[in-house]
Amino acid sequence: MAKLENHYPGNESWDMYSALYKILWTGDEFQAKLLSELNSKLDIAQVVFGIFKCESLNWIKLPVPALKGLSAKECLGQGLEKRLKTMLMRLPQ
Repeated sequence: MAKLENHYPGNESWDMYSALYKILWTGDEFQAKLLSELNSKLDIAQVVFGIFKCESLNWIKLPVPALKGLSAKECLGQGLEKRLKTMLMRLPQ
C-alpha cells in the first residue's frame, strides 16, 4: 500500500485548503494550547480546529488508521507533516 504522503497534492493546494479555516481562528486560550501541542504549526492547527472544534486537543492524540496508526501529534514529531496534511484534506466535510 502506498504511503499517504506520496499523494500530497502540493503546497499550493494545502494553502488554498487551509485558508478556508483561518476565519475560525481567534487565538483564544484553547486554540493557543492546540497550537502549542502541534509544534506551532499554525496552518495545521487552524485546520484541525476547524474540523474537530472542541475535540481538537483529544483528536490530535488519538491513533488514526489513515495515518498508519499514528496520531496527528506523532506525525509531526516524526516529520510526517505531508501525511497529516493529505489525510486532513481527504476528510469529508
